[in-house]
Amino acid sequence: FIIGFPGITSYPGFVKRLGWKDVMQVNYYFVNKLLFKAKNVFKNHLELTAQAKNELDEKYDSYFDQKSPVAKRILKEIDREFLNWRCFSEHTKQFKLLEFYKGDEFIGFTIYRNEGEGRCFIHYLDAVKDEYLSDILYAFNKFIFKQSGIKYIFTFEPTIDKWLNTIKSAGFTYNPLNKGPFSFKPAVILYSNKDSIEKVPFFAFENFDLQGILRDY
Repeated sequence: FIIGFPGITSYPGFVKRLGWKDVMQVNYYFVNKLLFKAKNVFKNHLELTAQAKNELDEKYDSYFDQKSPVAKRILKEIDREFLNWRCFSEHTKQFKLLEFYKGDEFIGFTIYRNEGEGRCFIHYLDAVKDEYLSDILYAFNKFIFKQSGIKYIFTFEPTIDKWLNTIKSAGFTYNPLNKGPFSFKPAVILYSNKDSIEKVPFFAFENFDLQGILRDY
């Protein structure tokens, strides 16, 4: 099957003329600078060191080899080669990589992009252990909000409960209205000549591990 994120103008052609199916409308979860500070003022987090890098180096080979698969059945296989091609090859220079360390121990990373108008989009955030997710997100937000002009950090609505609970706890929310900041809900469309493989339905939202890194714009 093929998955895509159409724009407003291309959506009717894909769905109404070419037989693609609308799988879901995705909320953007976002937090602004002031809410982040207020939400986290009394919380204790690990003191982490952030290091900016230009690409994923050799340590990521063993990092991804040791990762346990997520519970969702439909997902993009993420590894060092894919992320370097997707984000840090010659034609994709706008992505940025931030690594996080607890002392000398590498515990996770974030791939992101500043998208103008004071907004930063999280494409991918991962940790060696789930227990570090909250600390990495806090350190990332703190790092980004120190940059001049950044007012919002946002990402796709997570389909993994542990990640959804983490960003909610950090102050992220979504706009339920059809107007205002982050009210646009990107469509996820899918084309397949089958409805399922091994009894896993393709067209059910709950079966996807949806990552911002899949967005092709």
